[in-house]
Amino acid sequence: MSDRVFQSRKIIIFFILVLLSRQLGARTWTVMPVGNSLTAGIIPGTSGLGDGFRGYLKDQLGADFTFVGGDVTITAGLNGHFKTGAKIESFLPGGDKDIMQALNTYNPEIVLLHIGTNNTGDKQGPYTEKYTASYNLRELINTIGKHQSVGYILVSKIISKLDANKIPLQQIQEFNKEIERMFFDNAISAKAVLVDMNSAVSYLELGIDGIHPVPSGYERMASEYTRVVQAITNNPGDTTSPTAITIVSAEVTDQPAISLKWYTPTDQGGIVNLYELRYLVDSQINSANFAAGTIITLRRPGKNSPSSGQERTTITEGILGGRTYSFAIRVYDQANNKSSISIFNPIMTPDELPQPGIAFVDSFNNADLRGWNYDPAYQVSNGRLSNSDAGSGWGKLAILDTIKYTPSAEFVEVGARYAPGNYNLGGLGLAMLLDTDDYRIANG
Repeated sequence: MSDRVFQSRKIIIFFILVLLSRQLGARTWTVMPVGNSLTAGIIPGTSGLGDGFRGYLKDQLGADFTFVGGDVTITAGLNGHFKTGAKIESFLPGGDKDIMQALNTYNPEIVLLHIGTNNTGDKQGPYTEKYTASYNLRELINTIGKHQSVGYILVSKIISKLDANKIPLQQIQEFNKEIERMFFDNAISAKAVLVDMNSAVSYLELGIDGIHPVPSGYERMASEYTRVVQAITNNPGDTTSPTAITIVSAEVTDQPAISLKWYTPTDQGGIVNLYELRYLVDSQINSANFAAGTIITLRRPGKNSPSSGQERTTITEGILGGRTYSFAIRVYDQANNKSSISIFNPIMTPDELPQPGIAFVDSFNNADLRGWNYDPAYQVSNGRLSNSDAGSGWGKLAILDTIKYTPSAEFVEVGARYAPGNYNLGGLGLAMLLDTDDYRIANG
C-alpha cells in the first residue's frame, strides 16, 4: 500500500471521527420564557417594547439554545409566551394565556418563569390559601411541571417594584418569601429550580416607571438565568450534593441584631444556587427538627459578601431579649441536590436589648480621611466632608472601612454636592446600611 493511500485513509477516518463526535456532542435545548411585560421587554417610561432580557440571554447562551413560543417583540428568534399586564391567573388553564396550549404546541424543555409583578394588589399569601397570588403561582408551576416535555422550570424570585415615592413595595418581598416556602415545603413540582432574580437586579436599576429595568438591569436578569441554565445543561444527571457550609461565627451585636458568618461552599461541577437558613427559639435545632424552624430569606450564594468568600447576614426582625436562638443552614445546587445542615452555636440575647441609634459619627478632624476609602474628589475642609467635583450624580463615593458598632455592616456616605470653593450651593449627605459590598446592586 502506498504512503499516499495510507495517509488518505487516515484523513478519512479522522474526518469521520470528528463528524461522529460532533453529532454525539450536539444538543439543542428549547427554552420558553414565560411572563408579563418584564419578559416582553417594556422600555421604562414608554409603552414601547424591546427585547428585554431575552436578547442578552440568547447572546450569552449561544446557538445550542432555541427560544420557543408564540410571542415575539422586536427580534426574530427571541420567542416566548408573554403578555404585557398579565397576572398569574392569565396563564392558568382556561386563562387568556393558557400555558398548556403553549406547552402542547412548542414542547419546551426549559421554562423561565418570572411572574407576579402585576399581582401586588392581591393578597400575597399564604400559598396554601386559595386564590392568593402565591397560591395561583403554585398552581401554575405544578401545571407546567406535569407536561412531559418540560425538564426544568426556573422559578424567579421576582425583582423589586417601586411605589409612587420610589420605595420598594413590601408585597414583592412577601411574595418572594412564599415562593421560598412552597419550594422548601416540597409543595411545587420537583422540576422547579429557584432563581434569585431579586438579588440580581437592584431597585436602583429600575427605570422611571419603577417597574421595568434599564438595559443594565435586563442584562443582569439574562446573566442570572444564564448562570443557572448553563449549570443545568452542562451537568445533566447531577446527583452530587454540595459541600456542607463551614460556620464562622454567630454573635449578638448592639443594633440589636444577631450576626451570622460562614464560608461559601462549593459544588462539584455545578453551582451552589440557594441557601436555606432556619432557626428555633429556646430549642436546639438539628436535622430532625430543621424543617420546623422559621425561614430567614437570604440572597443567593455569592451575594451576601461577594468580595471575600466569607458570607454573612444580620437578623433584626423579631429578635427578643433573654431568649436562646439556634440557627442552621444548608445549600442547594442547580439540580436541587442539597448539602447536610451546618449548625451555628446557640446564641442567648441579653435580657434587655440595646436601643438602636446612631452608632458612629465622624467629625472629620483628620484631613487624610483616615478609615475611609474615597474618591480623590473628596476633601476635608473646616471639619466638613466636601466634594471638589462640581458635577452632578452619585458616581463618586467615600466608603467607611471601620464600623465601630458591628463588623457585619458597611456605611456608605456620599458627600454633599458642593462646587469647588463654594459651600453655599447646598447638597445632600447620605448614609446607607448595605447588604452587600457592591453598592450598585445592594438592596439597602
